[in-house]
Amino acid sequence: PGSSGAGGFGGGGGGAPAAAAAGGFGAGKGGSGGGGGGGLGAGGDIFVQAGGLLTIAGGSLTGGLVAAGGAGGSGAGNGAALGSSLFLQVASGETDTVGSLIKDGTGQPGQVFVMGATNGSGGLGNSGGTLVLSGPSTYTGGTTVEGGAAVSISADNNLGASSSPVTLDNLTALVFTKTFSLTHNITVSGDPTFDVAPGMTVTQTGTISDGSTPGDVVLTGGGTLKLDQQNSFTGGTTIDNGTLDFAHAGAAGTGPIDFDSSTNPKTLLIDLGEAPANNGAFGNEIGNFDNTIDVIELRGVGFQEGATASDDGSHLVFTDGNYTVTFDLTNSTAQPTEYAYTDGAGDTFVTNNPNYTPPPPACYCAGTMILTEHGEVAVEDLRIGDVLIARSGDARPVRWIGTRAYDGRFIADNRHVLPVCVTAGALGDGVPRRDLWVSPAHSLYVEGVLVPAAYLINGATIVQADSVKAVEYFHIELETHDIVFADGAPAETYIDCDNRGIFANAAEYAALYPDDERSTWSFCAPRLEEGSDALDRIHGALLRRAASLGHGFERDPDLHLRVGRAVVRPQMISPCLYRFEIPAGSTAVRLASRSRAPAELDAASRDRRRLGVPVERFVLHDSELTIEAGHGHPALRDGFHDDEASHRWTDGAGHLPDAWLHAFPHGATLDLHLVPTQLGYRPSASALQAAG
Repeated sequence: PGSSGAGGFGGGGGGAPAAAAAGGFGAGKGGSGGGGGGGLGAGGDIFVQAGGLLTIAGGSLTGGLVAAGGAGGSGAGNGAALGSSLFLQVASGETDTVGSLIKDGTGQPGQVFVMGATNGSGGLGNSGGTLVLSGPSTYTGGTTVEGGAAVSISADNNLGASSSPVTLDNLTALVFTKTFSLTHNITVSGDPTFDVAPGMTVTQTGTISDGSTPGDVVLTGGGTLKLDQQNSFTGGTTIDNGTLDFAHAGAAGTGPIDFDSSTNPKTLLIDLGEAPANNGAFGNEIGNFDNTIDVIELRGVGFQEGATASDDGSHLVFTDGNYTVTFDLTNSTAQPTEYAYTDGAGDTFVTNNPNYTPPPPACYCAGTMILTEHGEVAVEDLRIGDVLIARSGDARPVRWIGTRAYDGRFIADNRHVLPVCVTAGALGDGVPRRDLWVSPAHSLYVEGVLVPAAYLINGATIVQADSVKAVEYFHIELETHDIVFADGAPAETYIDCDNRGIFANAAEYAALYPDDERSTWSFCAPRLEEGSDALDRIHGALLRRAASLGHGFERDPDLHLRVGRAVVRPQMISPCLYRFEIPAGSTAVRLASRSRAPAELDAASRDRRRLGVPVERFVLHDSELTIEAGHGHPALRDGFHDDEASHRWTDGAGHLPDAWLHAFPHGATLDLHLVPTQLGYRPSASALQAAG
């Protein structure tokens, strides 16, 4: 316990518990009972070198890298008090942790400096080492990150008091592992990274400004960074992985917004009610908007049928007849077609991916019976304050109930909104007790994890409606996320995933709880993502159960034409040829059929494309003209998947190009040639209608 430690930065290490620290630049690899590190012989500053250990009188703060003593090298009791500055150095590739709180010492604000090191003996450089700050700190002098170091936090107070500023140097990083609001003002120089964990949302309510040199914001990690303040940084923003949400006018600073060339999913979310605009033109340039996984989400626009987006490489123009906005593009390639989608809740998504699916909301359909302390009650009859019985047996009062409804005409073919039916007994004997209808993103509790209903669809015992006349959705919020019983099946309550605005009565919540600061994205159980091994096992078990209940395949695709609201059946069918008579003046003709995703019927498949029929070629003709087009024709985009070697799949609603039909004003015969396939379809769910 009394052994001395090796010096760090030329200074001595700690001595015995009661001994004064040697002078110099602080504590290196100190002894197990070392006192506070000395600072320049006076104890004013405290240094902990990479790999160093410093034990505090009154509480041992151990683990890789630890906090330091107070002014003059004295112990700091249960916390770590700062006389002036605490210098923490992390070596390349290492992750060190300060688990205690850090607070101001007597007389002046404390500062924390985090520096990267190329090795454990010192020397600054772009190390990539990570320091985890996990204590509820209160220091006010600020945090500076230099030398390529990363600082990982899970709460706002890990960086001290809200008034304590943060300085990020070039190639440093802030790593966020939880959802919370970050209140600190931040200065950025060069290219610091904001790394937000998948499924987490960090809302920056402090300002971001340039440091000693112009700085930018680089987003990675797969989560959401929400900038909700007027910012002045000039270096621009880069999206490498995740969602960058500009929720305030001027949040983007003055620089360009770039989509990185990586293959990670990237979304730029712009609240156009707040965005800087000039006669419909967005204020910041957008660069490298080329990849099919790049998405611009427009909030506050709504969505009108017929909405379009055009991209000439210099300008991206979105219009829906009521609203037009123009984005200036840089380093972008002109796209033949940009697509506009709706999430069914007011947001619009622009991308050059013809098969993009907007993120879906989660809800129960009207008519779902929820277990309460007085028995089962229809979800639409619940009220705030009613007490539900959770899976744990706890009595949980209802905090809020969100509602939204859709006319079936406006969600036709919209599989991220159309409800999913979990038929009686699909999950087990008597589970659910009767057919349970939920939205596709609503999670059920299966084998100890949360699984969105869309990932469980097998077309037999768990199916999605092809259409509905109308659907009314409800979601129940408790004080915290939990599992309740819906039609006898364990299923989740509402958790705010920054999507409360999808509900028609969202303003009611704001009025009821104006000071609500509960964390978002805080799930009560692990939530499975698509492609996980656990999901494959669960899906496989449900497929085997469906087979044991006698469910099989339907080979007939039920191929027909949809001309407006009319249905045109084939005049002739052979194994690979369908003949249709298209009426004169027809437009908006679609090749409609059953469809299925391979992943629904094969637990090992990752292919969730909705596959309709495999088209080899089209032949349109009348007595005077014949048009023949193969599966590789570039006009086959809407309702079609990417071209393959011998065919192109529809998604169950392939759009016949209008230009072809215009050549036949008096009607035409369509010979549709398919390639042979072993695709099996489950029986259509079109007869299944959601309650409400």
